[in-house]
Amino acid sequence: MRILLLFGADMDVENAHNETPRSLLAAYDPMKADVFLRLVDEYANRPRQIPLYADHDEDDDILIEVGHSDRGPLLAPNSAVSMEVTSLLDNEQHWTRILDSYSSGYMEMNPHTNLLDGDPFSFWVSPLSRNAWVAFNFERKYTITGIRIYGWNSEQMIRTLQVQISRAGIDGPYVTVATCLCERLGGDDPSDPAEPQDFHGFRETSRYWRLLIQDGHGGRYLCFQGVEFYGYDREVWNFFKNLELEAYALSFINLGFNKLCFISLINDEDIAEVIDDEEKAKILSVALAERHQKENKQL
Repeated sequence: MRILLLFGADMDVENAHNETPRSLLAAYDPMKADVFLRLVDEYANRPRQIPLYADHDEDDDILIEVGHSDRGPLLAPNSAVSMEVTSLLDNEQHWTRILDSYSSGYMEMNPHTNLLDGDPFSFWVSPLSRNAWVAFNFERKYTITGIRIYGWNSEQMIRTLQVQISRAGIDGPYVTVATCLCERLGGDDPSDPAEPQDFHGFRETSRYWRLLIQDGHGGRYLCFQGVEFYGYDREVWNFFKNLELEAYALSFINLGFNKLCFISLINDEDIAEVIDDEEKAKILSVALAERHQKENKQL
């Protein structure tokens, strides 16, 4: 365990059953659990060591050729795979910024922040033909299960895209969780609206995300219009989990209540659509009423 903590093991990472190391320790004998928790406290403020072949932003060749032999699942666009989450998150412009730590660069009036503006006619234009990247800070942990890329039918269109996460911060290190093979779709004129292509087949939770574009379709630079994410704010799941209603969380998320700020918008009709158990429906109704009351006091 010391070695895991030394290299940045995260005690809040969840498995497929939404269990974390901390929650599992709660079931241990208190004496044994205390030994592990003291180790966690001991390493909490130590600088994290980086493995010899970990990824480094300053050397993309190391990142691609050595650091990530595991590229995650290889995903084709619009494939018929089971979708855990069917609702797209509303983009927030501040998820990425005009700072060196958020992008490998951009050309003229086409910054990477255009990827989040919802405009099907705006572009991020990278001067690179390979290994361009853009990073996102969601400010809280989000579980992401898919992405939507908006692109076009051009040799400048991105092709091989790695979806990556960092446990440490916006500067990494990053680990690849999926590799998407983007196609040339839609129009070939920049004035044509962007064409979406969806990629599903991974599931990860993190605050820091990055898209690493390994190459394009033969152009001298890389260029595409936008990105959206299938997923949800982990605080939404925690809200339902604290009420022992996590069995219904995903149903509400897929109705569009995928951010904590949307929870208060759940109404009686939504509850009736998802929960057929009167007692559990009442638990949720009471919790929402209390949440409304707290929010009104804050106003």
